[in-house]
Amino acid sequence: SVANTWQVTVPVDGIQPVTLEAYDFQGQLIDSETINVISSTPNPVVDSLRITEINYNPISPTAVELASNPALDNDQFEFIELQNVGTHTLSLLGTRFTNGVDFVFPDVQLLPGERGVLVKDTSAFALRYGTGFNVLGEFASGGLSNGGENLTLVDSLGQTVLDFSYGDDDPWPARADGLGGTLKILDAAETPVQEYGKYYHWRGSTDFNGSPGTAGSDLIGIVINEVLAHTDPPVEQSDSIELYNPTDAAIDIGGWWISDSDRNLLKYQIPDATILDAGQYFVLDETDFNPTPLASGPNDFALSGTRGDDVWMVISDGSGGVQSFVDDVHFNASPNGESFARVPNGSGRLAPMQQTTLGTGNASVRVGPLVISELNYNPGAPSEAALAIDPTLTADDLEFVEIHNPTTSSVDLTNWQISGGVDYDFPMGTMIGSGGTLVVLSFNPTNAGNTDQLNAFRAHYGIGESVDLLGGYANRLNDSFEQLVLKRAGTSPPDDPTLIPRLEEDAVLYDDLSPWPTAADGTGHSLQRISNDGQGSQSSSWTAAVPIPGSVSTTLPGDFNGDSTVDDTDIDLL
Repeated sequence: SVANTWQVTVPVDGIQPVTLEAYDFQGQLIDSETINVISSTPNPVVDSLRITEINYNPISPTAVELASNPALDNDQFEFIELQNVGTHTLSLLGTRFTNGVDFVFPDVQLLPGERGVLVKDTSAFALRYGTGFNVLGEFASGGLSNGGENLTLVDSLGQTVLDFSYGDDDPWPARADGLGGTLKILDAAETPVQEYGKYYHWRGSTDFNGSPGTAGSDLIGIVINEVLAHTDPPVEQSDSIELYNPTDAAIDIGGWWISDSDRNLLKYQIPDATILDAGQYFVLDETDFNPTPLASGPNDFALSGTRGDDVWMVISDGSGGVQSFVDDVHFNASPNGESFARVPNGSGRLAPMQQTTLGTGNASVRVGPLVISELNYNPGAPSEAALAIDPTLTADDLEFVEIHNPTTSSVDLTNWQISGGVDYDFPMGTMIGSGGTLVVLSFNPTNAGNTDQLNAFRAHYGIGESVDLLGGYANRLNDSFEQLVLKRAGTSPPDDPTLIPRLEEDAVLYDDLSPWPTAADGTGHSLQRISNDGQGSQSSSWTAAVPIPGSVSTTLPGDFNGDSTVDDTDIDLL
């Protein structure tokens, strides 16, 4: 009747049988059982083998490569780089991929710090990268998905080494998706294995075609810091691109190239001997990259404010190709005269600005006015009341995205969209009233076949008919992280009346780890906006609380002075 906790020491790595015996107080054996115990001692492969680079969608073969082998396609250049980040030699015999690619490692070793490359096609790899690499083997079949997928690596005993997913959509690096870059882990040794699938632990390679078998080149430092792409009259400023040097050293950017197209990265060359001092800004406009707009040359370009666009900065290899990526940014359509800029200045993601700040530090982000006010990305299990109505209800059915209109006027959401992790087009004639909310679901609540699902949803959250529900959106909200963008319909340009510009109204890029409110991750709480003016992709704009779909709370618990921050002032007031 006494519960005991036993600690068993196993002298070697692996799984060992251990016999547990129970005796009475007189020392007589009354029970015994043999169980398998997994050793708690360090496992070198599990502890030290890491994926450090992924070339999941290589750029297409060059003319020179096709001349050598006309049957080549880009997938044959795929590779996965692995590294021993530990201090002991690793034997990889029996280590294998169980998801993503099909491969079992032979009897090969990796020395401490050593890298090896697993390739799709040995001859294609040698054609592009040369010889002398530590090639660990070829994929037995299949290959890496160009659209992102799960990779699972286990050791010879079936213990998980890595189990994560990579992606090809924003916020994952665009240059790695068939444009000449690869995915590079920022710090394999310091990245927790459970966070390997987080986009912010990866970057696009600096080296064109990646750097298999080596650490590769570091980030160069110069960033594309602000872009003004919509400059119709009466806006006097022309299309502009601001470069910024956030480092503490001067950098010569002379001879580098700027382009708006991944199909031709060498369009405008920055004049020789152009030096950016530490902290200096440098602004290019159409007089530089489109000097004769009425008779544009083949490499001249203007930025598109009605469709959205891209800006690339690269360094040439001197032979008509690209040697290094410096930076690239990608943005949606924009209102006339509104720029996109990095926030925080020099390091953050692009966001629409309240005012242009070309040549100076970036200022305040323009938010809304309509905002994404609540997200329930990982609702947890349905309630008993909900299951009593619809026994088939799942957690995915309880997801929702809430939109709030804090203005004094009704807004017509015709041709508005939600895009990113989920996609939804608002029906024609959808209105959201002043101070109103709309709740978008993962299923269509107007579909007669979803009646039980709808009633169960209302029962779970305790909401009535007064809450406006729409749906259903495509895909599902990610339980780890996700980007959502609310896009308003802009005015069609005179030269293309069928085009509907999609202007960024609000954007959220949430995460399930601190500093984001972790209580929103499967505990029954949702993410709730605490300020209509706070940037949607900043964790400080959100709190976790009991879901209230159809109602808006902008009060942060403990924020007694209403400044959207809980600090010592609030403690004094309390």
